[in-house]
Amino acid sequence: PSRLATQITKALRPGAEAVIEAYVGTPTQTDIAAAFAAAFSEPQIRPILDLERCFDDAGLFVLDASDQTAAHLDLAIEGFRRLEGEIGKLTEAGDADPLRTAAIMRELAWETDAWRVRIKLLHRGQLVRRRWWVKRDEA
Repeated sequence: PSRLATQITKALRPGAEAVIEAYVGTPTQTDIAAAFAAAFSEPQIRPILDLERCFDDAGLFVLDASDQTAAHLDLAIEGFRRLEGEIGKLTEAGDADPLRTAAIMRELAWETDAWRVRIKLLHRGQLVRRRWWVKRDEA
């Protein structure tokens, strides 16, 4: 995360602002990175305070921080509801290429399982969706 924060700082002009949104573990959830990386190949999950420390070390000032978890969960659940109908359309239409249909269904199964676990972690408060509004130092 510190390298990413440094790259964001380099990309911003002095005084420029950016919005960063990410999944983070709660301050007490220190083992989330390994579990999340194993399940989703996303090893960059860190506790909130670690990420905010990286912003500070990179010269980014946090102007505002907000928890987006509830809104994110609502969108994810709505997406699952729509996905059910889309899978039904795919199977009813029947693709001319059964191998393509099988590949699509495998990918959908993997994504569905990944999101099921992600939603469970979000509901339990073990994972949080956070948005930061940051500003690069004027100097």
